[in-house]
Amino acid sequence: MICDDISINRSYVYAEARPCKIQTCKYNCAFWFCDIAGAADTGGKRRVQLEKTEVVIESGKVNNVGGDMAGAAVPDSSTTTTTVPTEPEKPVIIPMLVNKENVMSADFVPVNIVEIGKSVKGTPTIKLNATVLEAYKVMYADIKEADVTVPSIISGYRSYAKQKQLYDKKVAQYGPGQKVTAAPGPSEHQYSACIDISTDGTCQNNFGELDIGKWIAQNSYKYGFVVRYPVDKKELTGINFEPWHIRYVGVEHATYMYEHSLCLEEYVVYLRETYPDAVDEQSPDDFPAPRWAGDLGE
Repeated sequence: MICDDISINRSYVYAEARPCKIQTCKYNCAFWFCDIAGAADTGGKRRVQLEKTEVVIESGKVNNVGGDMAGAAVPDSSTTTTTVPTEPEKPVIIPMLVNKENVMSADFVPVNIVEIGKSVKGTPTIKLNATVLEAYKVMYADIKEADVTVPSIISGYRSYAKQKQLYDKKVAQYGPGQKVTAAPGPSEHQYSACIDISTDGTCQNNFGELDIGKWIAQNSYKYGFVVRYPVDKKELTGINFEPWHIRYVGVEHATYMYEHSLCLEEYVVYLRETYPDAVDEQSPDDFPAPRWAGDLGE
């Protein structure tokens, strides 16, 4: 038998161009391949794909049957054939769509939510899904290195009850037709994957015109975020332009949406039509944070 001493050493290509490690054994076999084409260019994070490969040892060489693998010297000149099992390809995961037609139930409580603490600028008691916070911390670190105003998180997760309280207050203030605060149910904040950011502590209508607003619009996709309610998509989203409101969908989804100028409503339709076997997102944790977010610390 060969490859009985396989050392699994896999990693991904992230928003920045980085080498992709592949699985190797003591014979220098290399028959685990990463599907990383274009990842460095798009900022996308590609799933590792495992393919079934026969490895034949003959005359002191390892040869790949059905692949492009260079030969490597082995201590045994006998001929042996082994087959690497195929790992089932993971299905495409469709991001959770929350709007007037797709509402959150009153008893929905997200898992894995944490306080932002002092890891980023904002009110420490604001809560987010932990994966979303890790992704934001990566982006936040780069924002601090850019020549832009560093924003604060002013809102994250809100329970159904909290959203209803805010909604009822705005209805009493402006009437039932108010567009300032979403009703409980259609609000993304209950899902714990969206963030409101600001430079003055309010939802700034001119946020998109500020240096940080422009930076977010042009770069947030690299970290898995999208501007959830774009300026030209009101007829589809039902929400006015909110440049301060960003939603985490993972790097791959965010990159595609950015490159094709799609809002989430359009993108979900595209995914359902293109990938009939796709499954629905169950948690923001379905989309790992970009790069080594967990290594950033507090």
